[in-house]
Formats: sequence, C-alpha cells, structure tokens
Amino acid sequence: MSFWKGRVFRVRQARNLVPTLLGRVIFIGFSVQIILGILWAFFAMPGFRSFQDSFFYLEVSDTLVWDEYTGILYPLLLRFLRGGCSFLPFSYTLVLYLLQLGAGFLAAAFLMESMWGAKGFWKIWGALVVLTVPVTLLCHLSVLPLSPAGSCLMVQLACLCRIARRNPGKQDLLKLCILQGVFCLLGGLFLPEYVIFGGIAALVTVIVCFHKKCYLGAALLVLACLLSIGGNGLARTPGAWGRMHRSAESMLFERVAYNHLREDSYVWPDGLEIFHQDLRLSGVNHKALDRRDIMGPMIEEQFGVEASKGKYLALTKLYWQIWSKEVLYQIGWDAYGYFLPPPATGSIMEGRGYYNFVAKNYDAFLGDAPWLASKTYGYYLAWFVPAVMLSLVGIACLIWQKKPWKRQGFWRKMVLCPVCLICVGMVPLWYTLQPAGTMDEKNVFVYLGLWYACMAGVCIRILGREKESVK
Repeated sequence: MSFWKGRVFRVRQARNLVPTLLGRVIFIGFSVQIILGILWAFFAMPGFRSFQDSFFYLEVSDTLVWDEYTGILYPLLLRFLRGGCSFLPFSYTLVLYLLQLGAGFLAAAFLMESMWGAKGFWKIWGALVVLTVPVTLLCHLSVLPLSPAGSCLMVQLACLCRIARRNPGKQDLLKLCILQGVFCLLGGLFLPEYVIFGGIAALVTVIVCFHKKCYLGAALLVLACLLSIGGNGLARTPGAWGRMHRSAESMLFERVAYNHLREDSYVWPDGLEIFHQDLRLSGVNHKALDRRDIMGPMIEEQFGVEASKGKYLALTKLYWQIWSKEVLYQIGWDAYGYFLPPPATGSIMEGRGYYNFVAKNYDAFLGDAPWLASKTYGYYLAWFVPAVMLSLVGIACLIWQKKPWKRQGFWRKMVLCPVCLICVGMVPLWYTLQPAGTMDEKNVFVYLGLWYACMAGVCIRILGREKESVK
C-alpha cells in the first residue's frame, strides 16, 4: 500500500514541478528578448528607417492628396508633428516614435489583461513581450501607418477577448462596443485595408450584441465601419499618385503575373502588343511594384480605367495557364512568410524562397547598432520555435492540472476564442493575396503579436497564479 502511495505522491509532485520549470524557462527566454528589444529601441530612437512608404507618406503629408491605397489620418498626423516640432530642438520623428511606442504598449497591455486577466507586473511584462518583437519594434520606430493601424486592431481584438472571458452584461457590452467602434474607425482611417480587418472583428461583436439584445451597440459598430469607409472615400482621388487603380482585376493581375512579364510579352492578348518594344517595361521584372507603378498606368492611359480591367483579367488568365506551378509556389512561400514569420524569415535569409522585402527589413533593423541588432534579430529567429513548443507543453500541463472544461464559461470561450483567431488570421490571408514579390513581415506584426501574447499568457498562467474571474 505504501508503494502505491509513494507513486501517487511522485506523480503529484511531477504534475506541479514540470509546469513550474516550463514557466521559468519561458519567462527567462522572453525576459532576454525584452532586454535586447529595449536596448535596440534606445539606440534606434534617433534614426530614420529609409522605407519607400516612409518617403511616400512624407510626400503625401506635404500635398494632402490621397489615392485609394492611402489612409487619410497618417499624413495629417505627420503634417501636424512636422509643423509643431519645427520650433523644438528635437526631430518630429522622436515624438512620432514615442507616440507609436506608447500606443503599442497600451494596446498590448490591454490585450494581455483582456486575454489572460493579467495585472500589475505580469500585465507590464506581457505587454513588453508583445512590444519587443523585432518586427513590431521596427514598425513602431518607423514612419509607417502600420504602427497606429495595428495598435487599433489590437484594441479591437482585446475587446473580443474581454467579451469571451467575462460574458459582459448589456451596459458593459455597450461600453466595449463604443471602444471597439472608435478604434475600428481610427484603424480604417490610418490604412484602408484595416476597415476589412476591423470590420470582421466588429461583425462578431454585432452578432453578440443581437444575441444579448444590445441593438445600440450593434448600430454604433456598423456606423463606425461606414464612417471609416466614407471618410477615406470622400478624401481620396483614385490614381492621384500615378499608380494603377485598385480593383479585383488589378489585384489578381499583380498576384499572378510576375517574373516573366517582359519575356512573354510576345504572347500578350490583342491590343497589348503595342507595349512589346516600350522601353519603360525593360525593368518591369526586377521590381515587384513596377506592375502597379509602371505597367498598370501605361495600360490605363491607353485603354481607360474600365477597359483596362478586362486586359488585367486576360493577362491573369494567360500567365496562370503558362506559369501556374510557379504562381502556386510563390503563393505558398508568401503564405508561409505571413502565417509563420520567424521560421519563414530564417529560411529566406538562408537563400530559399523568392523575391521579398525581408532583406530590406533586416538592413533597416541593423541601423546604428549593427552588432546589437544582429544579436537581437538572431535571438528572435532562434527563440520562436522553442518558445512555441514549450508553450504547447505548458498548455497540456495546465489542462492536466486544472481541468478547465469543468469551469463555468469554458464552452463559451471555446466558441469565441477561435473566432478571435479567425479575425486576426484574415490579416496574413489578405496580404498573401497581395502582389507577388512583396512579402513583408511588417504587415502582419499584429498577428505575430497574438502569437507572443498567447505564449506569454501561458507563462503568466503557470507562474503568475492569476485567477480568472467570470461574471
């Protein structure tokens, strides 16, 4: 009898000891990331990352002319800061970076509190885990609208998580609807595609509102989405910056037709053969966005915007017939890069894949402290997969210990939490369908942040002993 008692005691000890050891390893791993990220941010704060979009938005802030690819708020913010900081002894970029970092930190802290009920030290630590991912820091310390737009989407996701965890009453749900509506509106005005991402999150909340008969909250969310669409629509002038007009046909053309545009020009559909000897197309194979900046405008100038849609569709069908295997290969690499950025980035830096913006991002990250930046980026690539594996084992241990399916509200979370993941999963899916050769992990920093929020949350559950309160 004593033999079996001893075995049971050792099993109980292991059940408590294994999660604790896992939690400490995860905590140490992410704490190293936080230290490296803070050090890099300190040295990177005075610098300017020379992204093409950064120069473009500065130019838009001078002219205040928007096209269909441009949100209206970020150029206005840049114009305000450039004018206001002209009388100060420091650059407007310093103020912008501090604002973007502050917004990103607050959004991440709100997400950690909403997802895991984190408070105090663990809330700050979890927010820093999300914030100090190198790709995230690169967005926040650059002149790019991705930073504020992504922070707005993170707040919306936090609202969804709060609804899933707390099952709020009608009044609390209305407050969350107001908060989510405000950030849905702001996110869409910073970047037009964030109307789609925020709109999906808003749609989920609208369904919950109808279930709880909170019709005012649902109406406010619908109004916020409409205002975001209308605000951008009223301000924009399609084609104002000489780029191809955005449409479903042009997006398909950019996604499918890429590498062989120049050499296959002799089989182009009727009407397009006039461009065969055009010198402006001589380098169209070498830059992914030349289809948008050079070839598309040439076709639209010749045939008109509406008639050009048929030409784009004909080119798409032609290149799909000839190069379908290569197109699928490129889509597969883009999907890999967007859905699993760290391992995909490591593979790309080893020479695999095809044309993308990973090398440009890495060069920008090196900045003024290349040794520190290379170590920080290398640690980010090396730590991600072990952190995921340790977190999965930690989740298994927590399930074994706490038997969460017996708790009140478990099945509600099992429905709403995957819905949250689907909402944020639309971000990498959308960018996978964007032009071939433009894979850029900065576009999905919010999605990547959710990975890190989940892994940090496992550590918080193990070490923080946070008790979940369910209303």
